[in-house]
Amino acid sequence: MSKRTLWVSIESITVLVNGDVPGQQAPQGDDKRNAVLATLTYPRSGAPTVNSGQQYNLPNKAAFQPDQTDFFSSGLFKEVVQDETILQIKVTDTDTASKAEKIFLAILGALVNAALTAATGGLTGFFGGIAGTGVSQINTGMGKLGDDEVYVIGATDKIHINVDQLPADKNNPLRMALGMTVPDDVQKPYFTLGENNQPVTQYLNLAKGSPNGTINLLLAAVPD
Repeated sequence: MSKRTLWVSIESITVLVNGDVPGQQAPQGDDKRNAVLATLTYPRSGAPTVNSGQQYNLPNKAAFQPDQTDFFSSGLFKEVVQDETILQIKVTDTDTASKAEKIFLAILGALVNAALTAATGGLTGFFGGIAGTGVSQINTGMGKLGDDEVYVIGATDKIHINVDQLPADKNNPLRMALGMTVPDDVQKPYFTLGENNQPVTQYLNLAKGSPNGTINLLLAAVPD
C-alpha cells in the first residue's frame, strides 16, 4: 500500500458564465463572488471526505490564473492519500460578494458542523482540508449568505486518482484539464425597469448539463 502527500493546485480556470447579472454590485476590496470548492473522497482510512476551496472573482470567457508562487492563493490540497481517492470540484456564485470567511462558513458550515475545527489552513484565502460531507452535497440554493442565494454554476466529473501514477516531484506536476457542466438548473433573478419605470423580474438561466468552462489543475504525489 502506497501513502503519499497529494498536492493539487489551480493553474487556471475559465467559466463561460460567471453568474453576474445586470445591476449586481461589483465586489469591493477583498470581497469575492465565486468559490472553487473541492472534495477528496476516502483519501485514507478514517477520512470519508476532505474538503477545500478558494475564492475568486472570475471573469466571463477569460482564463483566471491564480498566483502559482503562493500555494495559499492557488492550492486546493496538500493531503495524505493512501493508494487512491476521488476528486470533484464545484464552482459557485452568490448574489452578493463576500469575504472568504463568510462564504465558506455559509456554504460548508452546514455540511461539516463541528468538523470545521479540523481545518488545516487559514480561512482567509485558502480554506484548508476539513473532514465532512463532500461537494456532491453542495447544491444550488443549499447555501445561504444571509438572504443571498448560492448558485452552483459548474462542476467536474468525479475523477479517480491513483497516487502511484502521479509525478513525485511537486515542481514538475501533472497538468490535468477538467471540463465543467452545470449540475442542476440555475435561475438567478435580477431586475430591470419596464414601462413607467416599473421593476420587471428577469432571470439568468443556466440549463442542467450545459458546459460552463474548464479548470486546469496541477497534481503531484510526494512520497512520505
